[in-house]
Amino acid sequence: TSVAALVVAAHAALGDDLDASVPIDDLRRVMYELGHKITERQYEQLVMAVGDDDGLLGLDELKLAVMLVQILLSDLEGDGFIGRDEAKDAFERFGGEELSDSYVDALFKAGDADGDNKLSLLEFRAAVDMSRFMSGVDADGNGYVDAAELEDFLSQQLPEPATEAQVATVMGKAEDVAGEGRISFVTFRAMQDDWHTWLSLGSKSE
Repeated sequence: TSVAALVVAAHAALGDDLDASVPIDDLRRVMYELGHKITERQYEQLVMAVGDDDGLLGLDELKLAVMLVQILLSDLEGDGFIGRDEAKDAFERFGGEELSDSYVDALFKAGDADGDNKLSLLEFRAAVDMSRFMSGVDADGNGYVDAAELEDFLSQQLPEPATEAQVATVMGKAEDVAGEGRISFVTFRAMQDDWHTWLSLGSKSE
């Protein structure tokens, strides 16, 4: 069953009222009615990923739950987490396109906030958000940002094209942070808040 079909089914589960909601405690039942039998641990992770303080699931939250349940099809152990060996299938299933191993590695490292070598559904969502952002930066899809890609990105963010000095400043700082000479997704994310400070250190002239 396609994600699109399941989303339609999720909409039908709420009826015609777009403002309708279901108690989050009914999530397992709704998923079962949509054809998904999930384990207790998968259910716990799903609730953490889509729930909020009001204890209710509206249409948008239910759609998200349906999409995340598709990711749990990659969870072969049934523990509600995506391991490294399950990640490629999960990311490709969610995004609908083939990804390089290096790109998957980069996404996995970016999402694994607690360093336990597995992704909760919340961490998976964070990795997907990172992927959407990085898709406009990592042009060759190898999971890293090189100097040319960085120059293109900064030129889009600044009021005028980035200079070689500015690119060198940021790349140099990235080396200080990661010791790689290129910017990984994790480093790129960590650097974001400080870009403007670092760019101010670079000369505006070539």
